[in-house]
Amino acid sequence: MPDLTKESKVFGRTAIPAGTYRITMTYSPKFKRVMPLVNGVPQFEAIRIHPGNKAEDTEGCILVGENTVIGGLTNSRKRSDELNKRIQDALTGKEDVLITIKD
Repeated sequence: MPDLTKESKVFGRTAIPAGTYRITMTYSPKFKRVMPLVNGVPQFEAIRIHPGNKAEDTEGCILVGENTVIGGLTNSRKRSDELNKRIQDALTGKEDVLITIKD
C-alpha cells in the first residue's frame, strides 16, 4: 500500500508516492487506446504507463523504453507495446499485476 505519511502526488510536479499499486488495463481517452492504469495513487487519478522519450513527455505518468541515451529513452513505443501485452496476458490469466514504487 502507498505510504500516506508523505505528500501525495501533485499533477505534473511530483513523483508517485512510494508503495505498491494495482495495474489494470483500461481505455485512455487521451491516448485513444487501451493501456496500463496505476490504481490507488493517493489523491490522484489517471496515472498511466506509456511510451515517451524524455521527461517532457509525461506529466507524472511512468514512461517505458530503453535506457540507451543520457536523459532519455529509446524504443519506447515498442517496449510499451510489449509490456502492455504481458500485462494483458497476466490479467487474462487472472493474475494480479502490481507495481512497486520506491523512494
